[in-house]
Order: sequence, then C-alpha cells, then structure tokens
Amino acid sequence: MAPKSKSKSKPKSMKKSPGTKRKVDANKATKTAPKKVTTAAESAAGAFRAMMSPDGGVLKPLEPVGESALIGSSAPAVLVGPDQATLAAVTELGAKVQLAVITDESSAKTAYEMLTQLKALRERIDAERLKLTKPIKAIAKRIESMFSPISLKLDDYDQHLRERVLAYRQKVDTEQRAAQQQLLAAATKAQEAGDHATALALAEQSTEVAALQTTTVVDTGTVQMKKTWDFEVVDLGCVPEAYKTLDDAKVRAAIRAGMRDELAADGSVTRAAIPGIRIFQKESLAVGSA
Repeated sequence: MAPKSKSKSKPKSMKKSPGTKRKVDANKATKTAPKKVTTAAESAAGAFRAMMSPDGGVLKPLEPVGESALIGSSAPAVLVGPDQATLAAVTELGAKVQLAVITDESSAKTAYEMLTQLKALRERIDAERLKLTKPIKAIAKRIESMFSPISLKLDDYDQHLRERVLAYRQKVDTEQRAAQQQLLAAATKAQEAGDHATALALAEQSTEVAALQTTTVVDTGTVQMKKTWDFEVVDLGCVPEAYKTLDDAKVRAAIRAGMRDELAADGSVTRAAIPGIRIFQKESLAVGSA
C-alpha cells in the first residue's frame, strides 16, 4: 500500500496574487518583530519632557550626546600629564628655593629670578591643564544646561507639596491638641463635681487621641517627619557681639574706595575711619614673566 502524502498541492486556482503575498509577508514581519518594552522610568521621563520647561511651554526631548561631542576636537584621546622636562624643572627649581638664603642684593636678585621662573613654570602647567580641562568643563556645562530645567521644576514641585503637607499636619496637630485640652478640662470639672468615674474616663480618653505619625510608609517609599531647631533675627541690636560676623568684603571695598585712618606724625592713629578697625599698608610681591 502506497504511503499517504503529508501535504496536497494547492490547485492553480488557489494561487495568491503578488499583492496578497506582499500583504502576508507584511503581516508576518509584524508578528515576528520584537515588541519594544517601555519601562516605567522611560515613561516617567517622557512625561516630564512633555510637561516641564522653564518658560511653561513644551520641553523638547533631550538631544543625545554622541562620543564625538563628549570628547571634542581639542581634547586628546589619551590624557597626558606634565612632561618629564617640566617635572624635572620643577624639582630642580624647588631644590634651589629650599637652599636659598638672601643676605644681600646679589642673593636677592637671584631670588627674584627664581620667582619669575616659578611663575613661568606655573603658567606652563596651567596652560597644559586648561588644554585638558576646558573641553571637559564645556561638556559639563552643556550637560547641566540640559538637566537643570527639569531639576528646577522638580524642586519647585517638591517645595510646593512639602508646604501643603506641613500645613495639613500643623492643622491636624492643632485640632488634636485642642481636643485633648477640652477632654482634660471636662475631666477636671467632673473631678471637682465629685464624679470621679467620669473624670477618670475623660482623662483616659484624652490620652487616646491619636498622635501624628512621624514615619509613613507608602508604596513608593518612606516619608519621615523631623523637628529641628532654627532661628530668626528679631532685633539685631540685642544680639551679642560674639554671634555677629564682620563683612570683610564691605571693609575691603571701602578701603579700595579710599577710606583711610587719620595718622599722627609718629604713625599712630588719631581717628579711625572705621571704629574698631586699623587700616594699614602691607608689602607684597607682584611677579611678571619676561
């Protein structure tokens, strides 16, 4: 007996047209193509981008930063520190500085020369450092500009919600304290009237008033209420001097503007321009490279 054929050939009349075949292939591609799974983080990021912007409009999606943009054309592929010649010059000059003894004009001139050499080395090192750090700082600034608008919005929303939560808790706390006071007052009145059973019941009831929770656990995290000590100035004149800080910037600005003490012939101060402060000159060195 001949074996049965596993499949029968389709009649010619059932042959699909080219258009039908393309449709079937498209359906097949749709079924076999892997579906893109959107995570919760991606969904949240998309929502934030759509709703938040500094000017109240729609925030455009963040542009991807490619490797070429991060590295920059001026940044080397491999970071290289100071060359050996520079390091040797620093070591040699440092040894001379440690041994320097200034006793006359000649040794002072040698010291001046070493100061100019130190400045030149510092300028060389700074130039090499800036060559490496400048493009990196530019990239960091660009990244900050992309993320800071969203961070500022989040900070605003966070502050707004915190204020509402704290206002609600303060309201509830005030109401609970008032309820406790009423129960205690009623208990005292009952005690004075000789109704000891009622007084005891009211006193116990006052202790059962629910206190506000300090820690609340929700599905997405934990919120803890904390109390810290803070202060505000109500009368600066009453604040002890030990708690006041001198504004150095204002003092130096006044001196740069020409404020000076009045001096006697011997150099003693006859009138202070700023009471409690002595204004004087001190000498320093300004070193310039050749």
